[in-house]
Amino acid sequence: MQVLNIGKTTMKIILSGKELARAGLTGRDMTGDSPQSAALITKIVEAVYAQRGLSMPQCRLFAEVFPTGGKGCVLYISSINGNLFPETGNAVIITDSIPALINAARLIKPHLSEKGKSRLYADSRSFKLTAEITESEEPVTAESEKYVNIIPATESVLAHISEHCRTIIGEKAVETLSSLET
Repeated sequence: MQVLNIGKTTMKIILSGKELARAGLTGRDMTGDSPQSAALITKIVEAVYAQRGLSMPQCRLFAEVFPTGGKGCVLYISSINGNLFPETGNAVIITDSIPALINAARLIKPHLSEKGKSRLYADSRSFKLTAEITESEEPVTAESEKYVNIIPATESVLAHISEHCRTIIGEKAVETLSSLET
């Protein structure tokens, strides 16, 4: 399962055919109004929030399902009357691509808070850039949503990163990365 945030009100969840098969469903099955597909969508959304250390949003959700090749599907979960994620000034940008990491740093540099704290971590699968950002009219994810995943930096997410990742750049990571040539 791959989860991407699209702005503050939508998340995109990509499920493989194998993942759906474990639940006895296919991408086509998910497009219907069956109790099994509704229950699986609810279970998936709850799992995403639990994995991120967040409580379920207090807003009405709308789910759109699009089958893909290989019997998988793409879910778009949108909020009808509120934000999916809590307002926060801290974000974690996750990517496995150095050029995407540098591009994301350039995009968020103008949105850094006055303190501008940012750090770069890595594990065996990806880079994780943490940054204190200010709220903005323009979403930071707009140009980079294909290449990076941006999630709120909750206490549990930051604790997980500090425990399981090694520090690459201990301070001013956004400034350092945005100054690099790609």
